[in-house]
Amino acid sequence: MKKTLIALAVAASAAVSGSVMAADWTEGQPGDIIIGGEITSPSVKWLWKTGEGLSSFSNTTNEIVKRKLNISVPTDELFLAAKMSDGIKGVFVGNTLIPKIEMASYDGSVITPSFTSNTAMDIAVKVKNSGDNTELGTLSVPLSFGAAVATIFDGDTTDSAVAHIIGGSAGTVFEGLVNPGRFTDQNIAYKWNGLSKAEMAGYVEKLMPGQSASTSYSGFHNWDDLSHSNYTSANKASYLSYGSGVSAGSTLVMNLNKDVAGRLEWVAPVTITVIYS
Repeated sequence: MKKTLIALAVAASAAVSGSVMAADWTEGQPGDIIIGGEITSPSVKWLWKTGEGLSSFSNTTNEIVKRKLNISVPTDELFLAAKMSDGIKGVFVGNTLIPKIEMASYDGSVITPSFTSNTAMDIAVKVKNSGDNTELGTLSVPLSFGAAVATIFDGDTTDSAVAHIIGGSAGTVFEGLVNPGRFTDQNIAYKWNGLSKAEMAGYVEKLMPGQSASTSYSGFHNWDDLSHSNYTSANKASYLSYGSGVSAGSTLVMNLNKDVAGRLEWVAPVTITVIYS
């Protein structure tokens, strides 16, 4: 959405009294009185972080069986994390704050997540030889993921809370990152993005003084429908976050399209594109 400044000019006659700012005195006709200002979108932005620990695996050709190589991941490794720079008070929709994620392999081919549960997905990434850029095959990457939301509804002490979230359907938050229509686990989000329930609550509590977001809420908030009040209500404050990664003990599976001998370096880059609406 394009951010636009809007000005309004009005021609009028007026009587001036009291202490005011005024132009110089003129003879005859007083001329135009300019009334104007600006309208801007909130300064809230999405912040993103990508993992750096998935690029130093070391294996031998002896581990390849029928052109398949299993690659063990010994420690938790971040894949992608996201959080808002601040909470937003008022209507959420219409502020270019709804992120849709598209992933692609090195050649631009689309990576479509295969969701295996409400907290897990696999992605198939093309692999190439770093030396001559020839394709080597595909790499299956298992990811755990979660998303979280903190919301204060004005005057509502029941549902004002830090909660699990349902999203991911077309046009809604986290499209391409969560299983559409299935609630996610906020605790998995915190594992990967480093936030806490208290921090989530703090972002909205400072926008709604005197009101609080419960951190013991066990339910979920519905962000899977753009007509829902979570998107349209002006009487609330919201803050969202996301996280995904490869859990310790997981296995990446490389399916090679050719035999490999000697030494080579491989790479399976994932290009992340965020589209805001």
